[in-house]
Amino acid sequence: MGCLSINDEFAMMMMVMMVISSQAIWQNPPKEIVLVEQEPSVKQKSHAFCGDNNNEVTESYDHFVIVDLKATGEKGVNINPLEIIEFSSILVDAVTGQQASTFHTYVCPIMHPELSEFCKEYNGILQTNVEAGVMLSEALQMHQAWLKEAETKNGGSLSFAVVTWGDWDCRTILMQECSFKHVTIPYYFYQWINLKKPFAEKFGDNYLLAPVLEAVQAAGLKWKGCPKGGQSHADNKARLLELLIRHSAKLYITDNLLAM
Repeated sequence: MGCLSINDEFAMMMMVMMVISSQAIWQNPPKEIVLVEQEPSVKQKSHAFCGDNNNEVTESYDHFVIVDLKATGEKGVNINPLEIIEFSSILVDAVTGQQASTFHTYVCPIMHPELSEFCKEYNGILQTNVEAGVMLSEALQMHQAWLKEAETKNGGSLSFAVVTWGDWDCRTILMQECSFKHVTIPYYFYQWINLKKPFAEKFGDNYLLAPVLEAVQAAGLKWKGCPKGGQSHADNKARLLELLIRHSAKLYITDNLLAM
């Protein structure tokens, strides 16, 4: 049986899944003004979703893209739907582990535009930050333009895998919000490396549920930057990734949007 790769057939399947999901999440979803292009122009190597073929990707990509998303929320209250309010990414050289470029923008929520006090305190974000932010669709387009610029600087080719700390960024918040807002998910978000897994293989299974601050301390590092906020969280996740690269850790695709 052949391996399933990121191609037109897979993209079609994902679009069908997103439509079904959006119907369940939101009966009358809002529509943002601009939709992102379905097939980004950045030349990204697809990686197969099958068996042992995706066990190691360190040699399959020349870069990694650390992604950190922050969202609306309230303590003890189920806010539905959640919306992204901060979008941070860092491009990391897959060989050296060094940071090559950064991306950051605040995102304006439209279903719950007024942030709760808990949300502002928990995420280290101000109401004025999101009020000056962009729509999610525009944030994704800006992110794509950032990757395109990196591709140009890299000689016209850029292959990468998305890296997160946990599955929530790609599987939960990004997929759900793009579904109910009818925004197309860029296909490089269809699969990712949950950095918790290779980190736990090096430092112990108890770190599978650990917050990134605890992992930084376990690695013998000091937290860099503000204790809250997407930019500092992305930066410290990038430092953990660099540590794993320098220790020749096995980095592999851990999950994808097909594994529902």
